[in-house]
Order: sequence, then structure tokens, then C-alpha cells
Amino acid sequence: MPDMRSEIGRCLTSLVADKGKLVATFSFPPDFIGFRGHFPDEPVLPAVCFIEAVLVGLEAHFRKRLSLQRVASAKFLAVVRCAQEGTWTCRFSEADGGTYRVKATIERENEKVAVLDLVVGLTERTVA
Repeated sequence: MPDMRSEIGRCLTSLVADKGKLVATFSFPPDFIGFRGHFPDEPVLPAVCFIEAVLVGLEAHFRKRLSLQRVASAKFLAVVRCAQEGTWTCRFSEADGGTYRVKATIERENEKVAVLDLVVGLTERTVA
């Protein structure tokens, strides 16, 4: 079975990065593995997928594998359902010891869905 991060990577539809800011768009189809068992009658994107999508976008930008070091805060305000397009806007800055502080806002249809404050670290592995 494919891992969640590679599955999320297949849902990435656009990516624009510029000087500490990244805007990524994702669309999760009905057969996305994250929906399995997560409310079968009304599938919603699990919270962990919001965080993993931030990592997927940043990995595409840095071309390095990232690891989540810490979730400083996470506020989930609405749901993302299958086939809804969402935009992840991430602002990132280098922090201590090779880590990055990432503040992400997720929106769909001009509605704020989640706000994340994460600390991530680069690994030595590159992303293909």
C-alpha cells in the first residue's frame, strides 16, 4: 500500500513558491486513501492530512524530505470533503538548528478551514 505522503503528493495540483511563502493547491478525489474509514457516509479529510499536505508542498519546494518536529498549534475550523479543492498558504522561516517554523492557513472556497503552526526539519534525503 502506498504511504500517505506519496498519496497526498498525487493530489497536489499547483505549487508556487517565493521568498518564504508557498501556495499549494490540493484536490483529494473520492478514492483518496485518507477518506477510508473516516466517516464512510460523509468522508472528510483527516486532520493529519492537513499537516502532511504542508510537508508535501514544502518538500516539493526544498526537494528534501522533511520531518515534523512539533505542532505548536493547530486549529481546525471547517472540513474538506472529497473532490473539494483547498489552498495551503505557508509562510516559513529558518529557526534553530536546521529547522523551519511554518505558519499555514488552509482555505477552500474562500473559507478558512485550518490554521497550523509547525516546526519542521530537513533530512538528508532528497525527494525525487
